[in-house]
Amino acid sequence: MILAKTRDFAYAGPQGRSFRLEAADRSRIHPMLRVSIISLVVLGMLLAYVGERTLVMRLTYELKGLQGNLARVKTENDQLFLELTRLNSLDRIEKVARTQLNMVSPQQMELLAVAPAPHPANQVLARSDARDRRKGSFARAAERLQSFFGTAARARQASPSK
Repeated sequence: MILAKTRDFAYAGPQGRSFRLEAADRSRIHPMLRVSIISLVVLGMLLAYVGERTLVMRLTYELKGLQGNLARVKTENDQLFLELTRLNSLDRIEKVARTQLNMVSPQQMELLAVAPAPHPANQVLARSDARDRRKGSFARAAERLQSFFGTAARARQASPSK
């Protein structure tokens, strides 16, 4: 069996009286110290709350200022868009062209269509394409094969045999 030992401490109180405290009494926190710690914790919480509210108010004022700036910029943007539309008006452009640039409208319009000069190779291809369009696809394929093999056969006949 283990027994706890207690120690006695001597304490000289006011007017020279001596008191003896046991170790268990010494380990207790003094009530004033306890109140001081609780007060400091509560004070810290209050300061954090006040700081947070101050930050919220500052950010609210900043937000109001930025919203005012946004409204002003939107109004300016609308005015600039209106001015851009006015400046791009075709009536205004025509007026500036006539007055400041001394331009005049054409008296009459003449359109001239120019065809490209025909190339001899294009004419031959165009004629063969016109013939091919009249024939069916099977007939065109047969004609091409015949011309290929006929050309190959003529080439063999023209070459000297060994």
